[in-house]
Amino acid sequence: MWHDERLPAAMAERLWEDPERLLASGTMLKDGDRCTVVRLGGSSGRSAKSSEGGAQAALVLKRYNQRDWLHTAVHAVMRSRARWCWSNARVLLDGGLLTPMPLACVDERRHGLLRMRSYLLTEFAAGDSLAEFVGANESKAEALRSIADEFTGIWRRLGQLRVGYGDMKASNFIVDRQKRLWLIDLDGMRVYRTGPLFRRERRNDLASFMRNWQGKPEVAEVFRLRLGLG
Repeated sequence: MWHDERLPAAMAERLWEDPERLLASGTMLKDGDRCTVVRLGGSSGRSAKSSEGGAQAALVLKRYNQRDWLHTAVHAVMRSRARWCWSNARVLLDGGLLTPMPLACVDERRHGLLRMRSYLLTEFAAGDSLAEFVGANESKAEALRSIADEFTGIWRRLGQLRVGYGDMKASNFIVDRQKRLWLIDLDGMRVYRTGPLFRRERRNDLASFMRNWQGKPEVAEVFRLRLGLG
């Protein structure tokens, strides 16, 4: 287990002692084959916030599920997916980008070597997905231009950091109350040392992002212009 000093000791102990019990106590956000995600604490809405003397700010606990034997064998000698996302979040935060603060990660091992499941605890990014935001503001040109400018700044910074995001679905960006964009779901993110691989991943990322706006030509045009794509 690794954890940030800002994580309350009681929460760290609960995660270490029985992560499955902690997971079961949360509100389900996603229950898939690859991972299970719950919200801990906060209100039932996406806008959960901490307040002085009020309820604890919401957290997110993600369990990366065990998969086939080959995946288990490969990850026995690599970082777990939770640890990988922990490191990726630190890259983004150190680079000045917004992503939920990683607070703890736990690897479950058997026989001292085989890594079975892993758990990642982060802060909760309150807001709407970029897909939801665009859907609610398609007729508002200024709002679209503003969020496109926000994305363009992120896109340029990712390039400076030599980061390939790997999964540019609009649902992987959260728009908060200040209309800032947060990056979530960092499983596919990589930092590239070689130019050709990085350039290929950038092309793939851009194509993936623009596919979000198929059937929305006016929205796609706003992003193309802000990104300098003509």
